[in-house]
Amino acid sequence: MKMTTNCINCGAPLDPTLKQCHYCGSKYFTQNETIPWNYFLKSRKIRTHAIYPLLLLIGVCLVIFIYGITFDHFSETTLIQITPLWFFPIVFGTFGFTAEKMLHYVVAGEAPTIGEAYKKWIKTFVSKHLFIGLLVSILLFPFSFFKNNYPLLIAFLGSAIWGILLLIFFNGIFPSL
Repeated sequence: MKMTTNCINCGAPLDPTLKQCHYCGSKYFTQNETIPWNYFLKSRKIRTHAIYPLLLLIGVCLVIFIYGITFDHFSETTLIQITPLWFFPIVFGTFGFTAEKMLHYVVAGEAPTIGEAYKKWIKTFVSKHLFIGLLVSILLFPFSFFKNNYPLLIAFLGSAIWGILLLIFFNGIFPSL
């Protein structure tokens, strides 16, 4: 594998004297080293051009199929039970794209972590677009808690947090409505 000048994960310039990226901690390999099977997940290009868009597309297609085509074939209970099928991919893709955007701030030296970059970005966004900014800050609130710089992990954790909140709503609040 040819040595690149930028990190495959975050795009930051690499220091050839180190074995991992200074910003995100991703390891990089020389030509003679064996590359692990899961290394492709660290490629920003694969994440932003394949993983996140594919998951968003799957989620949107499932929403269209469930609520647009087969809606009359499902009971209300079944519709609630299959909500995670489309919800998780959409949230994962959204959190992934947002984490990639926040990673640019980390690489530029404007914030030490993706969570701190999010806090700075959301302040600016809310000041420019009050209503939409408040809505976005509520939907993306889990970003405030993240201390690492791995977009794929952040996308998974953000989806898990929203999945737990969805379970709490469907099992605790929804039955009493």
